Amino acid sequence: MQFDKTDIETMDKAFRAMFINSLSGFKSANLLGTRSASGDSNLSVVSSAVHLGAHPPLMGVVFRPDVSPRHSLDNIRETGVFTLNHINEAIMPQAHQTAARYPREISEFDACGLTIEQNKGFHAPAVKEAAISMGLELREEHPLTINGTHFVIAEIVWVRMQKDWIAADGYVDIEAAGTLAISGLDGYHRTQSIHRMAYPKPDKTPGPLHLKEKRPTHKQQDENNMLKTQAVVYLLSLCLGLFSMQAAADSDCPELLQYQHQKLRSDQQIDFCEAYNDKVLLVINTASQCGYTSQFSGLQKLYEQYRDRGLVLLGFPSDDFRQEYSNDADIAKVCYVNYGVTFPMLSESAVKGRSANRFFQAMQQQGAPEPTWNFNKYLIDRRGQIVAHFPSSVAPDSRGLIEALEQQLNSP
Repeated sequence: MQFDKTDIETMDKAFRAMFINSLSGFKSANLLGTRSASGDSNLSVVSSAVHLGAHPPLMGVVFRPDVSPRHSLDNIRETGVFTLNHINEAIMPQAHQTAARYPREISEFDACGLTIEQNKGFHAPAVKEAAISMGLELREEHPLTINGTHFVIAEIVWVRMQKDWIAADGYVDIEAAGTLAISGLDGYHRTQSIHRMAYPKPDKTPGPLHLKEKRPTHKQQDENNMLKTQAVVYLLSLCLGLFSMQAAADSDCPELLQYQHQKLRSDQQIDFCEAYNDKVLLVINTASQCGYTSQFSGLQKLYEQYRDRGLVLLGFPSDDFRQEYSNDADIAKVCYVNYGVTFPMLSESAVKGRSANRFFQAMQQQGAPEPTWNFNKYLIDRRGQIVAHFPSSVAPDSRGLIEALEQQLNSP
């Protein structure tokens, strides 16, 4: 099928908007954060952010015509700054909702359930739940008379992301950060990298890029040795777990709890049958460098409120989404020191895919969804059955989670 100019011009208006918007291919998925001079915050989803240059570091964003109020563009004109925040799967529904036409006095942060993160000395708000955020200062604005849109050029003045996502040559692994892409007006997509390509030259055959590996420093060698030691300990724990499961098979312990796991920053192996049989469990896959890490505070309050009634929270730190430290010492510092966590935390392990620990594999065999981001919450009744799942965006004090929790605690 081929469309000519007449076909395009005679398309239904809504159909044509969706059709043409889909033709440019996958686009960047960002939340644009601004604040008015009087302090009102604003957040809007944009798919028009483009790279313009690295020296100086410039990006461009296209804004729609001024036929209706454009709070974001007005705020940028007033203050000269804004933020761009990569959209990930955990916040995709909230991010899409920011496109709704809220009144100027209503903050999309509040209306859509996202958290303001304020960079010191920078007027515009960032999105705490975004894995990658950046602050930009307005440099130029160009009205496009052909269709009434506005092209804003801005300079990047700060960037926040996890260090592990930055390659030796400066390449940022946005796939590891969970960054999504947009197609059309409402299509959201995960990405899958094929490989990076070598710099093209007339006398070279196209092929993948091969970066020269740097000789590891003494500190890196020590870290590698420590990781190897942890791997050995983990394998030993798996072996012990197999013996434990065999012994528990003849008991009254639910099959899900026939498992052992090493406690965080400890040599202690926790036998789930001995420790948690006949308890109501709330299992969480955690990470120390995630936008949801602050949920540790709410989870600790939940534990303090309900532990005397038989509730146990179990934290499973995991680096599956590249937001956890590589050693248990740093993980322990975040949860125990920074957030005062007293509920059981386990040593770092995988929670998704073929390498997931056996407890999460067993939960998935019961029908529990595989985690798509950090801080998923799985409610398990006293018989070892999964009765509810709450995604990352559900706060520990949310009404639905509390009601489901109390229902299980009130059950024999």
